[in-house]
Amino acid sequence: MAPSQRLVCEKWQTCPDGRHECSQSSSQPCGCQSAVIKPTVNAILNDDQKDSQERYIAGIKKHIREDQAALVLGAGISKPSKMPLWGGLISKMMGYAIQYDQLGKHEFSNVKTSGATERASLLKLSRELTDGDLQLLGKVNTLESAEYVAQLFDTRVDSARIRRKLEEEAIHGMVKQLVDNSLSPTNLLQDPEDGLPGAGSEIAGGKTAAQVVDDAGPRKVAARNTMFAVSYLMAEEHGIHCAMSYNYDPLVQEHMLDLYRMDETQLLTHPGLWGTHKGGDGVRELYHVHGFVPGERQLARGSDRVFPNKSGPLVLSEDSYYRIEREEAYNWSSSIQSYFLNRYHCVFVGFSADDYNFRRILRQMGDKLEDGEKHRHWHYLIMTIDDWIGDVYADVCRARAWKSDGKLTEPEVDGIAKEATLLLRYVLNCRAAYWSRFNICPIWVTVKDIPNLLVNLIPTTPSP
Repeated sequence: MAPSQRLVCEKWQTCPDGRHECSQSSSQPCGCQSAVIKPTVNAILNDDQKDSQERYIAGIKKHIREDQAALVLGAGISKPSKMPLWGGLISKMMGYAIQYDQLGKHEFSNVKTSGATERASLLKLSRELTDGDLQLLGKVNTLESAEYVAQLFDTRVDSARIRRKLEEEAIHGMVKQLVDNSLSPTNLLQDPEDGLPGAGSEIAGGKTAAQVVDDAGPRKVAARNTMFAVSYLMAEEHGIHCAMSYNYDPLVQEHMLDLYRMDETQLLTHPGLWGTHKGGDGVRELYHVHGFVPGERQLARGSDRVFPNKSGPLVLSEDSYYRIEREEAYNWSSSIQSYFLNRYHCVFVGFSADDYNFRRILRQMGDKLEDGEKHRHWHYLIMTIDDWIGDVYADVCRARAWKSDGKLTEPEVDGIAKEATLLLRYVLNCRAAYWSRFNICPIWVTVKDIPNLLVNLIPTTPSP
């Protein structure tokens, strides 16, 4: 649905008496934020907020020109490739864990069922979870729900080290299945929703994915989705050539090679541990601080420089996060994160403000109001506000309808949109003020805005 220039809910309907009511309910609005038609970001922000946006984007461009910018990548960038976000990842992993637990992969089952019928039903549900037709634990803290999954691999061995190793091997296998099921660059290029129109027929006619991209124009293709945009931003000569990723998957590397003709010798993956390969001038480097899991199609390429099969510890569950913080303060992962935050102006892409990794980085950076020092580097958070828009509108809508019989006049419905917009601007200012304490500048966008924003960080005519 095309964005409007004001907040409006498509569930309002006109009654015979001329007033309006929610079509989902005869007395109260449904409070369903997905029914709210989101306006453009510019229609939401006030003039000061727009000025801040422009200033921050100009700052990123300056840091790129000076080779002082780095990307920090979260789960959101891989969504077009059909990799789940963290909540979806945990849900799918719960499905795999149930199968592992119930199909006798070890000598006992952690979760007892009352008979064959119940066990068969549980396995059917587990397949719906792995297929993504059913999602579980969506309202539970991600780290805690990951711990639920990990516990299903508890084989009651006495050694905590051995138990962790068994859990990690099982989790590695599940993540590998998800990577194997993700869209390849060629398949994503042909995807009806996020791909390039007409690419399927060109590829069927014998063109490679890279040839299709060259013919259409790399910038045009990059603007189609976040995976294309991030890969383009890293592959381009005048782009950002260093990234820290909290994702396990190798999809950015794969897209740089297959769509933007990156040479393998100019691309280096650091898989969560100290390695032997070294970077150099013009080399693009990706640091996977929570481990690295390539799939079969990546391993088949035979490049351990780009797709190493050895990974550092996979960090996913609550225990694994806190173990690193408690026991391994100076390990590779912690050292690299500290290095990035103190060496570069970082651009965060694919994170939510509630993401644990993002919260952890805030704490690591410290509060300049408390320590009395200004941080040396500004960091930029590309933050989607689609859900916030819908949530604030629904909250105001419910409050106004509760004071009436569920029916509102047209001016009252218009008033909901105006009040929601005013409150949203205020909340955005509060969040920006909080993050500014850590030298983080939020850039407000909708999900559809992100690819164009990233592509336009690279000038069409680079400065000499």
